Amino acid sequence: MWVQALDVILEKMKASGFDFSQVLALSGAGQQHGSVYWKTGASQVLTSLSPDLPLREQLQACFSISDCPVWMDSSTTAQCRQLEATVGGAQALSCLTGSRAYERFTGNQIAKIYQQNPEAYSHTERISLVSSFAASLFLGSYSPIDYSDGSGMNLLQIQDKVWSQACLGACAPHLEEKLGSPVPSCSVVGAISSYYVQRYGFPPGCKVVAFTGDNPASLAGMRLEEGDIAVSLGTSDTLFLWLQEPTPALEGHIFCNPVDTQHYMALLCFKNGSLMREKIRDESASRSWSEFSKALQSTEMGNGGNLGFYFDVMEITPEIIGRHRFSAENHEVSAFPWDVEIRALIEGQFMAKRIHAEGLGYRVSKSPKTSEFPEKCSRVSRAGMVLKLALSAWCQGSSSRQPSVWGEAVRAEALLGLGGVIPKSSSSLLRGALHHAQLTFPASRHFLNGRGSRWSRLRGGHRGLKHLFVFKYSLPKTKILATGGASHNRDILQVLADVFGAPVYVIDTANSACVGSAYRAFHGRSMDGGQMSLKELGALAGLRSVKGEIGMFPFFRDIGVLGALASFFSLPAEQEVETKVKASDPSSPGPWTAPWGTIALVEASLKLWIIKKSPPCRQVLAGAAHAHKGVLPPICCQRLPGGTALLCLPKPKPVPSPSTAVPTPRHISHFIWRSVLQLGPGRNLTGSQCVDEWRGDHVF
Repeated sequence: MWVQALDVILEKMKASGFDFSQVLALSGAGQQHGSVYWKTGASQVLTSLSPDLPLREQLQACFSISDCPVWMDSSTTAQCRQLEATVGGAQALSCLTGSRAYERFTGNQIAKIYQQNPEAYSHTERISLVSSFAASLFLGSYSPIDYSDGSGMNLLQIQDKVWSQACLGACAPHLEEKLGSPVPSCSVVGAISSYYVQRYGFPPGCKVVAFTGDNPASLAGMRLEEGDIAVSLGTSDTLFLWLQEPTPALEGHIFCNPVDTQHYMALLCFKNGSLMREKIRDESASRSWSEFSKALQSTEMGNGGNLGFYFDVMEITPEIIGRHRFSAENHEVSAFPWDVEIRALIEGQFMAKRIHAEGLGYRVSKSPKTSEFPEKCSRVSRAGMVLKLALSAWCQGSSSRQPSVWGEAVRAEALLGLGGVIPKSSSSLLRGALHHAQLTFPASRHFLNGRGSRWSRLRGGHRGLKHLFVFKYSLPKTKILATGGASHNRDILQVLADVFGAPVYVIDTANSACVGSAYRAFHGRSMDGGQMSLKELGALAGLRSVKGEIGMFPFFRDIGVLGALASFFSLPAEQEVETKVKASDPSSPGPWTAPWGTIALVEASLKLWIIKKSPPCRQVLAGAAHAHKGVLPPICCQRLPGGTALLCLPKPKPVPSPSTAVPTPRHISHFIWRSVLQLGPGRNLTGSQCVDEWRGDHVF
């Protein structure tokens, strides 16, 4: 079925006119824990595929097991207990392989096949995971298992990145030679098979980057970084964590990180998710999400000490069932008032998630302290999210005017207005004030009036102030990326931010595993040439899909990625590219080319013009498009390879479009708010410095 699916996907792409000759690298993802059993002699068939026939006709006799076990199989409890006993118990196995024995994990499924069908096992020359099986089809030979997906087998030592001999021996004989040696997840495992070159027109040099599991690929697709956490709030709730020093436990899973081989990822699953929230909504809020939100708004953080845990079905983490309510006096009670019940549910769900995440080694990362001197504000690194609010006015007659301070205030406002949520415990001055402020750039002269969070306009008599007082609050470096149905409820997200003490962003993770495979193809090909890390590639293309920030590779804009196939396009640095701007953008100059550089349009929740000159010019023009509901987008500047920078500034009022087909540099600079940035060698500008070192009249 999987082989036939690949035939169908590729034929559909071919029929649609997809140009396979432009695909430079590909990778993919498969459901975790599933396994495929290649019959003796299958490797010879793989290496001699005929381009005149579909894959299904040539490979249908190549498997020793016709029905592959997948993650839904839970029939291996006996094998799980045997494996744990061999290595000294469930905790010992977790410390070794990242998880206690689970019925769906591949090692236990292999053990069952060996015990119940030894003849089929003896006729098996290779065992692949679903991911490495798919990669093998593209390679025309057996692809190795990658570290990250291999972590979901109860067989890989996650610290040493090698197969555990004790675990292999407990499952089946000769298992190591049937699995092959594991490889880093970013490895280029070879060039594409000649079958695809001749049948579909792939270039012979197209690289195949190791395929991985769907969950690790989603981590790459959401582009988590160290200390970040992704929360999927769906029918069941799932947490993805990036960890540097994991603490394996009996609950949850630790996998090798698919992006950075020195780090790890953790996965926590909770069965009582949105279905439980909907039940409490129906019982306590008259089936109304509006009433549900009002209850969260009207009750205090901490719920007056009342606490509840709600498990209508047997929970996974931990294994427990029932509804349990505790009063502020720590007495179990049978019921809460309707509004207390709702907050108890949401706070209880998120507190459980944080407790179990910390049990695996997760900690909220703190941002570095910022300088106390306003004159140095523009030199402060914006690692993490440093929010600085001005508590006074412009100095009269000052030439600098501290635009970096106001720029950070704009960023704070953007966080609230573009889907971000700031923890209440860290925002007594921020909340309300920034959300309701009508900041422009430069900002109007305003005070922030203490705890009341009221803005009052300065009168002329106050403009003689000689100093600019700055309140600076460093939010945690940790960012929480929320997705799923409940992520559309801002009041639920507020509780999430409060419990974790970190800002929350809403992301769109549709097909995140597929998008992550495309990112990994890009990353693996670059790593193969020794160029850069995925994080640096992320700076180049703005990988994070956070509302209010750029969230898509320009390279992938027109690719029609189908199924598990993810591909990568290159965009030459000096190629003339005609940008196609949506007609609904009234301020755009229309389609045009620029022979002096490269133009790409990133289509995301915000649009960003990227006009990149090749080194050594070190010049970048950029302008961000529409404000969202009157709120300006964040100011950001990312350092790129080759001395180039990517500058994103709020877009001003619309100006008339240039009349010339190829606008002059000066026309363009006026169109994008005259924002030309000259970078010198070795510079690494922050967003604050971008504003301070702005050169509006520079023409190149």
